[in-house]
Amino acid sequence: MKRGAPADGVAELWADARHAEALLLLDEAIGDDPDDGALHAWRALTLVELRRTDEAAAAAARAEWLAPDDWLVRLVCGDVALHRDDLAVAERQVAWALARDPEDADALVLAARVRAQRGDWRGARSAAQLALSYAPQHEGAAVLVALSVEQRADV
Repeated sequence: MKRGAPADGVAELWADARHAEALLLLDEAIGDDPDDGALHAWRALTLVELRRTDEAAAAAARAEWLAPDDWLVRLVCGDVALHRDDLAVAERQVAWALARDPEDADALVLAARVRAQRGDWRGARSAAQLALSYAPQHEGAAVLVALSVEQRADV
């Protein structure tokens, strides 16, 4: 789900799992452009990685308020909701994304993660396999298929 162009240097810090430093860059970029919904979405993702989910929820809400029709923003909102165990919100964000592009692998993986969190491993596997049919190299989808096998979703 890491699409979109974050602030300069953030992608590199993310690649090195240097999320606290990435947050500093994002905060600086938001200070320069406080109305950029994508920056707030990246901030929310970064805060999730830092296990600061309440702050992540606030950043995601701000991102959605600023950019309600932005695909990345909506999936980030779903991801943050999933981390907060707010499955209804996560499902609503997934439905929004899939209504616009039913073949989007990232949205399908988020749908699979929601189903897995609900304990619906068959549904999770189905969504993850569909994601792999559109994006065969999607790491998240492959992991979910493997986890569903461990959960015996095929029996």
